[in-house]
Amino acid sequence: MADEEQAAIFAAGRRRGRRSAVSAAPPKAPAEGFKPTVVEKDQKTLDTLHKIVGECLLFKHLDKKDLNVVVDAMFKVECAPEEVIIKQGDDGDNFYVMESGYVEIFVSQPDGSQLKVMTCSDGDTFGELALMYDAPRAATVIAKKPTVLWAVDRDTYKHILMSSTKEKRARYEEFLNKVPILSSMVRYDRLKVADLLEPVTFEKGAVILTEGDAGSTFYIIEDGSVVCTQKYDDGKEGELCRLSSGDYFGERALIKDEPRAATVKALETTHCLALSRETFDMVLGPLKDILKTNVELYKTYVEMAADK
Repeated sequence: MADEEQAAIFAAGRRRGRRSAVSAAPPKAPAEGFKPTVVEKDQKTLDTLHKIVGECLLFKHLDKKDLNVVVDAMFKVECAPEEVIIKQGDDGDNFYVMESGYVEIFVSQPDGSQLKVMTCSDGDTFGELALMYDAPRAATVIAKKPTVLWAVDRDTYKHILMSSTKEKRARYEEFLNKVPILSSMVRYDRLKVADLLEPVTFEKGAVILTEGDAGSTFYIIEDGSVVCTQKYDDGKEGELCRLSSGDYFGERALIKDEPRAATVKALETTHCLALSRETFDMVLGPLKDILKTNVELYKTYVEMAADK
């Protein structure tokens, strides 16, 4: 992949997302006969790391055994202000989780200048895609405050994390390409969405959302169909719309921070891909303006009835 393409993909990233560029080169498989690395730590440090890792979205799917392998292998990296953590063009050796501090990320431009594309702070991660795809680092990362990182080496990352991440991306990327609301996103951002999707199945007749409830989840329909209804002032219920594969729902309550505006019920066995409020804000930030516009176009059942 050309440097310009790498820079464009990297610059499209958003805070608390995955960072770095995807290389066209096929990734190498994790080494056979993998032996876990164990870096000795006291119990207080182990407890701290389990808390940090437990809150990191990238690790949420790991079972306890694999999580322990990752924590055991982590080693501490302390950086002074203006220290270069990653240099664009270098080989990738480690994946980083931030405990504390603040870093800025820059991509070299054709004229030799450095363009700041994002910043990272507590709980953010960076550096994994260069390990997954054996690609050169796509940007330079510089600490701007005293910063504490926990690093995972290439072999541990590949053995524990790479396979499951790649499988999930391969499963969902083709489908996400066909979702209209995601069509304006670059591939890098769609991969971030794929990383964080949680599959959920609703049987025919299941109530997925209830009008008036608090909203905490956004849904994309993978296959199946749902009906959206809303109550009249007199308690009667009217149909707003029906949604099917590629459609989405649940964003209004998250964007406007208000109760659910409609009840959504499965018309058949329906498979959805869900994003929690936290991940919705993180990965769909670039689409917020589009989503807000769509929300404003929604009509209530009362308004629809008045138009008839």
